[in-house]
Amino acid sequence: MRFLSIFLIISLITISCRKSEMNHNELTAFINNPSNNLSKENSIDQLKIKVVYKPNDFIIQRELISKEKFDSDMIDSLREKFGDYYYFNCSMTIDDADLINGSAGNRNYFSELSEKLNFGLVDCIRIISGSDTSVIDDYALPRLYEASKATDFMIVIKKTKITEDNFRIEFNIPELNIVNSSLMFSKNIIEKVPRLKFNNSI
Repeated sequence: MRFLSIFLIISLITISCRKSEMNHNELTAFINNPSNNLSKENSIDQLKIKVVYKPNDFIIQRELISKEKFDSDMIDSLREKFGDYYYFNCSMTIDDADLINGSAGNRNYFSELSEKLNFGLVDCIRIISGSDTSVIDDYALPRLYEASKATDFMIVIKKTKITEDNFRIEFNIPELNIVNSSLMFSKNIIEKVPRLKFNNSI
């Protein structure tokens, strides 16, 4: 009983010491720390899939990048604008290289994969929450003109699709032999992520 009481006290102290706001570098390190369960990876032979939660405040930060000054009302307005969705950064590699340029030697494969990545990813990524299955709401894939180390893109998920705490992001891309490859995330953990401390605010 005494041990349990000590454990509870330590847990409460740890929770209370967590910052409610972090600067960009601190929040990035927090997100990428595996112990915080906001960054997940899967490997299928030589292919690797990494999915990392992207705080809404990082989206807002990009919206404000062109503004020299901004106030709390503007930040609150943008938080409301983007607040209905979860955002995740996805990274995929084959043999530690990006998918598109790594397939350039096979014209048919290159064409099929390019088509899938540029226009068909919505149907390839499912959200599984309890007994509910749905597709992502949107994604953003930057166009690559030179070889890079990974194929990176961002996916967007409407929060109402997450009906239970634990949910899975599942990939199905036959062109890459990816079938039912899923990564588990927790809504409760995501909702407790510290906010970004914005600079240059009025």
